Amino acid sequence: PKAVKVILQNAQQLGVQAQIQILQKKVESLLSWLGNEPPFDLVLMDPPYHKGYEELLLNQWPWEKILAEDGKLCIESAFRKEGGYSAPNILQVSREERYGDSLLTFYRREL
Repeated sequence: PKAVKVILQNAQQLGVQAQIQILQKKVESLLSWLGNEPPFDLVLMDPPYHKGYEELLLNQWPWEKILAEDGKLCIESAFRKEGGYSAPNILQVSREERYGDSLLTFYRREL
């Protein structure tokens, strides 16, 4: 809830609140919702650590429908999984950043 509040405040200050959607839902319920939306340019995900969601999200979700052409995805995970997770060919790792015990892995959709 605190992160959502900060994101909304930042979006308002930048004047882009009409261009973003924040989904504060359980990961299990998102896929059916995302399938009915237009492709996204950027998806930021912070699934629960240590439950295996990261690899499941990368390899079982239809990223060719969820991400726009050249869309980007960032998944936060526990740092000990250095190197990110294996991803389908449509997603290529573009960057990784460590913040304490967290690892942000940035993927770019390949055409």
